[in-house]
Amino acid sequence: MLDQDEKLVYTESSRLIRGNTYQHNQRTIVMSRTRRTPAETAIDLRAKLAKAEAAARMDEAKSNPLLSPLADAVENARDQRTVLSRKRSGPQSFDNRRAKHTLWIDQINCEEDLNVADTEATVTLLEQLDSALSDLADKIAEGIGVSPEEVELCAETEAQTFPGLETAVLDSQQERKNFGKKESVPFDECLENEAGA
Repeated sequence: MLDQDEKLVYTESSRLIRGNTYQHNQRTIVMSRTRRTPAETAIDLRAKLAKAEAAARMDEAKSNPLLSPLADAVENARDQRTVLSRKRSGPQSFDNRRAKHTLWIDQINCEEDLNVADTEATVTLLEQLDSALSDLADKIAEGIGVSPEEVELCAETEAQTFPGLETAVLDSQQERKNFGKKESVPFDECLENEAGA
């Protein structure tokens, strides 16, 4: 039997130095554990006994043809409870799914902002090109010479770009893709983080 304050060492590839001290990977490790009192041990044994008795009663009920349908119903209800409890935690929990969809909506909003800005810039470009074409056509109609370089310069005009919005779209896509790879974040924390930002 171990004394109340005797040290126990748990190790896989260690070597004993002395007593309760081991050396592992050039570090000295001393581990200890507090012994349970006899009352605590008795309580644990009673709980195990009660669980074993309940399991024996369930096995007996399953073998009884009269109680077999009820025992099957109990097993089905337990299985259903297990399935339902999985939806409250883990990667497919309601909180994680909400958080992922929030990120998806953020990405869609960023893409929409970029689309609106690009559309406005393209409309502005179209107006500029139309105006330049009209001006050059008027010059030609009036007999004023127009150089190919002047036409080429007008044709090379490009729409305004929005690198900030493009970066926001890429960042939101990356954040959504990385969501499943990092630790689960409860939905309430996501809302607090958004509110603080």
